[in-house]
Amino acid sequence: MVRYMILTLVEIFQLFHKFWQCQTLIDHSTLFRNSIYNSNWYNTSLRTKKMLYIMLIKSEKVCKLTGGKFFDMSYHTFVKILSSAASYFTVLSTIK
Repeated sequence: MVRYMILTLVEIFQLFHKFWQCQTLIDHSTLFRNSIYNSNWYNTSLRTKKMLYIMLIKSEKVCKLTGGKFFDMSYHTFVKILSSAASYFTVLSTIK
């Protein structure tokens, strides 16, 4: 029984690690857009303003990884997966 609990914890940690990396990508993508928006772009040359504008437009869509185009890999999805797994485990344990 202890062996299966350790195996389950290791699997949950591996899953969390993958979702953590994807959440970091989402956070950095959002931070990049906010940094451009909050910069002193109005004190720069016209060429730099155009480049920043293009970067701002390109960064409107947040960079994220998906799981087979079915779901976004983020902390929110990780929590939903864990809560669903706990619910299924509870149902299966009551059937026994």
